[in-house]
Amino acid sequence: PGMAALPVSQPSVLSLRVSSGGVVRYFAFGSNLLRSKMDKRGETGVIACTAGVVPDHRLAFNMRMFPPLEPSMASIEPSPGEVCEGALYTLTRDGYEALWQSEGGGMERPGYEEVSVPVSVDGTIVQA
Repeated sequence: PGMAALPVSQPSVLSLRVSSGGVVRYFAFGSNLLRSKMDKRGETGVIACTAGVVPDHRLAFNMRMFPPLEPSMASIEPSPGEVCEGALYTLTRDGYEALWQSEGGGMERPGYEEVSVPVSVDGTIVQA
């Protein structure tokens, strides 16, 4: 499995992992931009974190949850000409799996779908 934050019912994209040399690149947005929030998700094995953007996508709160406590969750969706700002994390493989589980990845029908997106970091594109 990998990581994404797109409602499974929607044919869109979000974020994902690309495993290379035992590490995983993960594009974060929304509450996962806060390092303290990531730390509360378990042993996420953060190796590095830097600012990045996903071209032709935008942040969207399109995942219905549990109003009024948590009315929606963040995702990203295609949007030509826009950019979604976020953070590119490099995580250990085990750390990524802990993060995925904390986001509901272990559920029979997880709310998020793992997809790969191109992330621009200082003008260089990497897959995450």
